[in-house]
Amino acid sequence: METKTQQRLLVSTLMIVILFLASYSFVQCHNEKIALDSISALTSEVETYKLKNGQNVTSQEIAVISEKDIQKMMNAQMKEMAAEFSKITAAQTVKIKASFPKSSIEFDKPISITEIDSTTNELKFKRNGAYFNEWYEFGYNVTQDSLSIEPFSTWTEIQRVDGFKRKWFLGKKTYHSDISFTNPYINIEEVQTYEVAVPKRFYETTLFQVGVGLVGGFLLAK
Repeated sequence: METKTQQRLLVSTLMIVILFLASYSFVQCHNEKIALDSISALTSEVETYKLKNGQNVTSQEIAVISEKDIQKMMNAQMKEMAAEFSKITAAQTVKIKASFPKSSIEFDKPISITEIDSTTNELKFKRNGAYFNEWYEFGYNVTQDSLSIEPFSTWTEIQRVDGFKRKWFLGKKTYHSDISFTNPYINIEEVQTYEVAVPKRFYETTLFQVGVGLVGGFLLAK
């Protein structure tokens, strides 16, 4: 009986060692793959596409890197923001450009020769008003020698979806962040998203957990 128990312990020990080595190797490969994918994400090109309503969407791979590396990517303002957190999980930089079309404004009262100052023989006039659009608005003040826009206001909603994509059913899976502005005059020029990598531990793998269960069952078996 004692010999049988010793044999079981020996076999179980060997199984645990093999299980540990296999799980550790799996985790190392997994973490190395994440590192390689992150390098690819940092150099990937921004992709764009349109929604059915014509809204532009900018898609960029997410770089999953260490918190230390994310800190290196941050500028002074982002580091100041990061100081408000006990732990950083992600960071993103977005550079946008707002380009508005020509806006034609018709004066209520056309400028006429009657507005010439008879003393100086100079044209002097003043017109003011406001322009309203679905996506922007501004007030204006025009004189013979100046134009003032006061104030100019615009607005938008930011819509963002993060997740995994494949070019085709069995293609490589990539981690993306897709961003869109509802305002058609605001477009993204540059975007980069960083997410803190969480290293996988060998004891968190399904292989290790199932193996432990099998070894436990083997030891408890009569």
